[in-house]
Amino acid sequence: MTFFSRLLGGASPLQSSLGHGLLLRSLQLLILYYFYSSSSIFPLANAQEKKEYTAKDAGKLRASAETAFASGESEQALLLFSKVIQIEPKNERNYYKRFRVYLSQRKYREAVSDLTAALEIKPSYKVALAQRAKLHRLMGRCEEAVADFTQLAKIDPNSKELGDGYEAAQLCAKAIKTAEEAARRRDWRVAKDQLQAALDLTEVAHDLHVRKAQVCYEMNDHFEVIAESGKAIKLEPEHLEAYKVRGHAYYQLAEVDMSINHFRECLKFDPEHEECKRPYRLLRAIKKHAARAEEAKVEGRARDAIGHWQELVAVDPNFGPVVGPVHVQMAEAWLGLKDFAEAKAAADQARAHGAGLAALVARGEALLGLEQFEEAVRAFGEARQMDQGNREVHEKLQRAEAALKQSKQKNYYKILGVKRTADKKEIKKQYKLLALEWHPDKHSGKSEEEMEEIEKKFMDIAEAYEVLSDEELRQKYDRGEDVFDNQGGGGGGPRNPFAQHFAHRRGGGGQQFHFHFG
Repeated sequence: MTFFSRLLGGASPLQSSLGHGLLLRSLQLLILYYFYSSSSIFPLANAQEKKEYTAKDAGKLRASAETAFASGESEQALLLFSKVIQIEPKNERNYYKRFRVYLSQRKYREAVSDLTAALEIKPSYKVALAQRAKLHRLMGRCEEAVADFTQLAKIDPNSKELGDGYEAAQLCAKAIKTAEEAARRRDWRVAKDQLQAALDLTEVAHDLHVRKAQVCYEMNDHFEVIAESGKAIKLEPEHLEAYKVRGHAYYQLAEVDMSINHFRECLKFDPEHEECKRPYRLLRAIKKHAARAEEAKVEGRARDAIGHWQELVAVDPNFGPVVGPVHVQMAEAWLGLKDFAEAKAAADQARAHGAGLAALVARGEALLGLEQFEEAVRAFGEARQMDQGNREVHEKLQRAEAALKQSKQKNYYKILGVKRTADKKEIKKQYKLLALEWHPDKHSGKSEEEMEEIEKKFMDIAEAYEVLSDEELRQKYDRGEDVFDNQGGGGGGPRNPFAQHFAHRRGGGGQQFHFHFG
């Protein structure tokens, strides 16, 4: 049995006795305490946690910190320099030394803070002033950089640090000021260009990236918002404004999940951040209603889907990038239910909220259903202009043009009194009713002139049914093509059960058609 296994409670005859077992355990714990607290094993931990340092220890700790920093052990160096500062809080050089460690870790805020602490102790500390001036410029705090360089020039007019850095800081500060003035005028293009000019003179200016992102947001350039805010987050992972503007940009692009993720990240760092909390809750509600609507749609529950979409729209009724496409889906659902008035209203709402091609197509279909053919042609024509290579839109436009042409001639749908969307069952049912109503035998006793009108009506009904009950003929008719060779002949034949009746009454002449009562 090894020493450690015995120490930590390995099998022993002593454990057969409760009293002896407790004694052994107590001895084990006592040995562990002395073992792990021994300075011979963990001298540094013991020195840091147990020892009360005095002024005499400062030099030794400082040397250890320098050694750790030179060896790349930056966390250890920070710990030791912090101990030195506790001992010598009025020594500006200690803050400067710790600044170098923070700078190596890219912890720029902490680095500036240490330089500021050093300068509060010794305002004429030239090296600290020069470093803070340079760091301010690199961070995009160019006005502060100019102030530091100006102060340095007063202390040492011949300082070599007053070269290009001073001029760059002045140019940067001027660009930022010009950008701010342009933003107040809402001249976003100038503001953006000037912020970029300032960024070109910096390296780690996360705040400037966020300001540029905010300007791009005002310009509706949401992809650049995402790019600029992403740069800011890379430099400063806890930049709440960067998460906020990025979340709003994704929302404007209707990227709901990505938007939710960024507002959630913002709330991780500040759970009470109202400007992140409010859109986060709103987006969660939108996502919930969208999921329920999609489920209802997939299951064929169109009215339920419409209800959920309406609830979704109510969450943020004026937000076009989300509301527009949702109104398109509602329009398509209403079309499926053959409620063309509601479909048109939804399509109009979609267009009002920026939806493009899909909204126009839905509007055109609704107008066809409402038999507003001229408007339908205009809607499909506009859609065609938006996407000239879209074959489906081209076919819909042709169908609308054919419907318009037919509406000015003989309209088979109107003759039978059915919608253009009617199925075979509806067409057959309506045909039977009309054929019985207008059968000449039901109108005996009428004058010859009246009988001619009745016979013409009856023949039109027969002709309409012949075309609309035949899939191929109906498709030709809907496309605006000639259905019959002479576009007016019936293509009749022996299938016409009323042919003899008309031949007898009209001397065997007239058009012959096919009738289908079966």
